Order: sequence, then structure tokens, then C-alpha cells
Amino acid sequence: MIPAIASFFGVSTDELFDFNIYEIEQRVDKIVDEHRLYLDTDVKKSEQIIRNGLKKYPGNEILLNCLINIISATDIQAINVLKAFENDFETSYTHSKHDPEKIKELENKLNSI
Repeated sequence: MIPAIASFFGVSTDELFDFNIYEIEQRVDKIVDEHRLYLDTDVKKSEQIIRNGLKKYPGNEILLNCLINIISATDIQAINVLKAFENDFETSYTHSKHDPEKIKELENKLNSI
């Protein structure tokens, strides 16, 4: 029935439903460009831009790939921070295991993470 309606008006079914792939690609490119502005300085904002874009264009492969890259980069950063803290903690603990004040300081630092 829908193709018949589109044919009656002399348009494609995409045009009938105001679906223009070229315009969608341009909008997605703008979202990706905006996300790249914040990728190195504010990862959370960059991620939010992509997530908002996915609300408008669910399942868009370009936006999904950007989100995967952000999540992967965030996980890698978190792992590196934890490894650095672990090394710092072990070194500090080894040098201060007989100093109760230092141990308390390290416990507080660990609890703040």
C-alpha cells in the first residue's frame, strides 16, 4: 500500500517518509566532528555527544564505532591509572610498613579511589 501511495505522488518511499540518506550522513558527520573536539580534553562530554547522536540515529554504524573507541580508550586509561596506583602503593607500603602514620595515609588514599 505504501509503495502505491508513493507512486501516486511520484516520489520514492524514502521521500514519502522524509528519509534522506545524504542528509543523515551529513548530520552524523557533524556529530562525529563535534565529538572529536572533546575527545582529547573531555572524554565524558565526547561520549555524551555520541550517545545523544545514537538516540537520534539508533544503530548508526559510524556512531556505534565512535562509542566503541571511546569506551575502549576509557577502559585503557582506567587500567593504567589503577596499575600506576598499585605500583605506587606497593612501593610506599614496602618503605613505610613500620610507620603507622604512613600506613593510615595509604589506607585513606586507597579508600578515596
